[in-house]
Amino acid sequence: MTVGIMMSNGKEAIAITDAQGSSSGRKSDSFVKLFPVNFSGYFGVLYGTGDANIFLGSTFGHDVASLDAYVRSLYSRMKALVDTIDTNYMTRQREEITKEALVISDDGRRADFARQQELGFIQRYEQAKQNQTWLVTVGFDREAGRVRCYLVRETGSLEIFTPHLEVGSGADGANFSLGTAIQGLDVTRLPAEGLLYFAVNAYHMATENVGVGGTPKIAAISGNGVMQLPDANVRALMNLSGAFLSRYSVITPGSMIGHCKGALEGMVNLRAISRVTGLSGEQLVRMSVPYNVWQDMANQKLFWNGK
Repeated sequence: MTVGIMMSNGKEAIAITDAQGSSSGRKSDSFVKLFPVNFSGYFGVLYGTGDANIFLGSTFGHDVASLDAYVRSLYSRMKALVDTIDTNYMTRQREEITKEALVISDDGRRADFARQQELGFIQRYEQAKQNQTWLVTVGFDREAGRVRCYLVRETGSLEIFTPHLEVGSGADGANFSLGTAIQGLDVTRLPAEGLLYFAVNAYHMATENVGVGGTPKIAAISGNGVMQLPDANVRALMNLSGAFLSRYSVITPGSMIGHCKGALEGMVNLRAISRVTGLSGEQLVRMSVPYNVWQDMANQKLFWNGK
């Protein structure tokens, strides 16, 4: 359950991941899913979906000679780990079925029971495999002189040449947002703030999907390196985007893009954002109001003036 969004003009890129995850039946908005990658000839970020968190800790610090070698390394590590996990899981399931069947004294009935349980397990296993585990690395390749993005899973790797890529349970909402918003645009001509403008708005739409939420991590990638935006600035920008998209406040696209430019330059105008969102400066940097809350407030204000 996650969303990862990449948008690139070829020379620069924006990468965003959410912070929501689950453990022991409870969800948390404290998961870190975006990791830096830096080795000879390449610098960027790595993130993933599904069971990718299992792999991230052992992959993002791997030192290799080139991007192609790094992608091959990601693929081989992922395949080995997935194969091990699958084998261990199937072995445990087979042992459990055997234990349960021991209570049946009749050999024929015991065999039938085991066969039915195995068929049910195979169906559940195939369904679970549909929850795809992907790794995405996006960064600047010094040798190629451009941004490159790869999608990696246990069945292989694929270089992405489209200007945007969305993965995870929130991909549907993010893809719809970007697919409709960039109509007629030559994305290769967009400045970095334009990429960030579309990406943060798409993130809000992704939160309407199950399992996406929390304060996102945002990285800006260019030939100068990788810059991860401070959490406080990200919260302020996401609050502004929520107010903008929901029409809670009158915010022009030009103004929104200007604030995106400021965020990339490390200069977030909290006073101006506070005026249009109604949030204090401290609230802007300490909490990230979900999009559905912004839309709720906008609707209340539009139709009943909050009454």
